[in-house]
Amino acid sequence: GIEGEIAYHNIGKDEVSYIPQNVMQTKEEFPGTAREIVAIGMISRNRGKIMGESDWEKVDELLKDMGLFEVRDKKINKLNTLQQLKVNMAKHMITDPKLLYIDNPSSTLDVKSKINFYETVKRMCDNRQLTVIFITHNIKEISKFANKLLFLRKREKNFYFGDCADFIKEKESKVK
Repeated sequence: GIEGEIAYHNIGKDEVSYIPQNVMQTKEEFPGTAREIVAIGMISRNRGKIMGESDWEKVDELLKDMGLFEVRDKKINKLNTLQQLKVNMAKHMITDPKLLYIDNPSSTLDVKSKINFYETVKRMCDNRQLTVIFITHNIKEISKFANKLLFLRKREKNFYFGDCADFIKEKESKVK
């Protein structure tokens, strides 16, 4: 096997978070509210201490930033797919990660919801010191929101790293 360490601009392990693919499918029976689920993300940071008033204020502020404040007291299984995905993202963001991996997040969303989600992620990146790495098959869909692209094609052992818009233009010119 291959072993090693990845170092990126002095970001520590506790500053990296990962949202797996189709993460909400397993949460449907969980009885928590949107607010409680985001708070769960703080438990590790607080090392088991009871949530204080400032912790709840931080949860509410993040819910506002993500357009979820109005549904904060709804059970997670009563929210639509987009809201569930955003709540899950907020749960990961409450610990202020510097790097967030999101694995194929929008496979169950309609086009309008996907755009809303990508806009939310872009806003979070712009407003916080956050880098998001999407793992996705749909480059064109995400190209309006991403600034860099790493494209890997295993069979041909080729890759591209650079400007997302340039990659799309290059691909489209080859098709014509």
